[in-house]
Amino acid sequence: MRYAQAVERPRVLITPDEIKIDHPASYYQGQTPGYLQSVKRAGGLPYMAQASTDLVDDYLNDVDGVIISGGYDVNPLSYLQLPHPENELAAPDFDEFEERLINECLAQDRPILMICRGLQLLNVTLGGSLIQHIPDALGHSIDHINRQKDPMLRHEIRLDTASNLGRILFSGQNGARSPRLLVNSYHHQGIDRLASGLTATSRSNDGLIESVEIADHPFAIGVQWHPEAMTSSASLSLFSAFISAARQRQQASSAEVLRFAIPPPMLAPAAVSA
Repeated sequence: MRYAQAVERPRVLITPDEIKIDHPASYYQGQTPGYLQSVKRAGGLPYMAQASTDLVDDYLNDVDGVIISGGYDVNPLSYLQLPHPENELAAPDFDEFEERLINECLAQDRPILMICRGLQLLNVTLGGSLIQHIPDALGHSIDHINRQKDPMLRHEIRLDTASNLGRILFSGQNGARSPRLLVNSYHHQGIDRLASGLTATSRSNDGLIESVEIADHPFAIGVQWHPEAMTSSASLSLFSAFISAARQRQQASSAEVLRFAIPPPMLAPAAVSA
């Protein structure tokens, strides 16, 4: 465990969102700049993880928060389904790495933000299931897939302001419980059966769950959209709240280190009566 400097930025581990599989034992791992820039802009210090399950403990010993990023489809065998024809090639070793990070962060009350695939993997890790191809289940009223990768394509979601996420994004909405928010979309899968322990905090107009959280965790929030690819005040608020939670974790860890590092004062010898 490290000693924190007075002005040290909270350290944030970000999992790769770009994976190319040449063969089952070979992964190219990369990271789009949006995650790194968003963490830095909000006051954090970003680190990109290399997916290796045996490094999870080492990573978590040196960071204050974790972001599970977007990326490949979650292996459907994890929720007892066969792959849909539209699915991308599964990467079970990568799933295992991120599942371990999620479980450890939840067990340790470590702040964790899960984006797109990250939200889906959280749901599967806790026992939920996914819609493998949204058009099959919900039709085409909303273009969730965005095959053209249009950065300006948005759709509306309705957010419960009584939730943790709602308070972060809409603290000034005067008690309105379901404000509207415009978000981007780059996914063909989504939550089907919601896992026990998760609370759905927003939905799109076709009924798809767009965000979840664990209410009694310091910060465990998943969003289906990509806030790192948006410049809205809501996106900045989300990353700022995450970094604030990571900073609180950092300060608590530093205080614990100092408590054991500084020896107690010497006790004066007791007076002996004549």
